[in-house]
Amino acid sequence: MDSLGALVHAGESETVEFKESWDDDSSLKSLAAFANTRGGTLFIGVDDDRHVVGWIRAGKDLQNLTTKIVTALGVHPTTMREETIDQKAVLIIQIPYAALVSYNGRYYWLVGDTTREIPPDQLGRFLMKTMKMTWDAIATEFGSDELKEDGIHAFISMASQRLPFASRTKLTKSLLQKLGLMVYV
Repeated sequence: MDSLGALVHAGESETVEFKESWDDDSSLKSLAAFANTRGGTLFIGVDDDRHVVGWIRAGKDLQNLTTKIVTALGVHPTTMREETIDQKAVLIIQIPYAALVSYNGRYYWLVGDTTREIPPDQLGRFLMKTMKMTWDAIATEFGSDELKEDGIHAFISMASQRLPFASRTKLTKSLLQKLGLMVYV
């Protein structure tokens, strides 16, 4: 059995998905989920039971499908080709991990072998993790004159066990700058 046949035989996973036929909405959601998770391969012409049913082009030009993917998702497939598996044509589309790929303004990811919309309560965390940011790293445009000294001293007292260099004797502005909590412009 060749490697493509072995992938089909192994079944769907977090990096492999099967579709009997190309459907814009369902296929593009799956490709967006691959891009947001770890990348993956979409087989068009294979059903969920791992039977190769064949891909019927039905007027779908590979170049037009590639353009549709790039336009809808902003990500280029690394592979988009027809292969023969069990004497039937199958379309194979590989999408790299790209992070922050939306489809119609929504974000999708893979949970096991299923494509799911990222729930609103987890979307913020997903975006922050993907951008390698933390909530406390989001900049605001407050000036140092708007900071309350007693609040800063309370923070220093609470943090003194974890931040031995923090003490009441140091200048407040230089301490906040050292912790990355204040930037001078």
